[in-house]
Amino acid sequence: MSWAGSGKPGSAKREAFRARTRTDLTHVLELLRDGVLTAQIAAQFPPAEAGAAMEPAESSARTAPGKIIFTP
Repeated sequence: MSWAGSGKPGSAKREAFRARTRTDLTHVLELLRDGVLTAQIAAQFPPAEAGAAMEPAESSARTAPGKIIFTP
C-alpha cells in the first residue's frame, strides 16, 4: 500500500484509507496538544543550515534520540 492508499484516485478503497489516516493523525495531534504524548526533538536548525542538519541525521552513531526539525 502506498502512502496515498491503494486504489485509483477517488476510489472507495483510497478514500477509506485517507479517512482512517485523518482520524489517526487527528487523535495523535490531540494527544500531543493535551500533553499525553511528548515529541522527542534531538536538534533544531533554521532552514539556512540544512546541510548542518544532515550531519546528525546521517550519523552512523545516531546517539541523539528524537527528530531533527527545522524552525523558522
